[in-house]
Amino acid sequence: MPTNETERDSVNEDDRTRALRESIRRSFPAEPYKGRVTHHDGEFPDHFDEDTAILDEEKELFDALRGKAWTAVPTEIFQHQPSGYGLLTDEAFTAFLPAWLMRSLENMDAENEVRNLVVYSFQTMRQFRVLNPEQQLTVRSLLVEFAERGTSKFAANLAKEAVALIDRRRY
Repeated sequence: MPTNETERDSVNEDDRTRALRESIRRSFPAEPYKGRVTHHDGEFPDHFDEDTAILDEEKELFDALRGKAWTAVPTEIFQHQPSGYGLLTDEAFTAFLPAWLMRSLENMDAENEVRNLVVYSFQTMRQFRVLNPEQQLTVRSLLVEFAERGTSKFAANLAKEAVALIDRRRY
């Protein structure tokens, strides 16, 4: 049992993070994804150079995600492509976004590049529209949490702006 306010806050934050993780699990089914992963599936050249760098990133995503559920996304993908979800088709975005959301909840009291990029990505709301209402609510809840517990003022302000766009239905 927590004995002081700092310990109580820590327990509450852990409870909040657990609740957000459970919301992600409920909102996004963990089923193997069979559709197109990127817009260039099957169009990858045999040789990559500076001109095909985006295709190289898409091929890495294709190889890592094809036929997998979001719960099976390799951890290396977050290191190599912390914003890789932006290169996915809308269907693949919906299928794999929860992996990035889960990763963004790690180390809530420390810097997290995936979290910062997730917050930043919801400034345009383009892909927010492809989510169903329950998934949108889950993303909104995460953004509220990041606004309250953001590791930087910049990320926290971006999260607040994204929530305001959602609340005004500007997506």
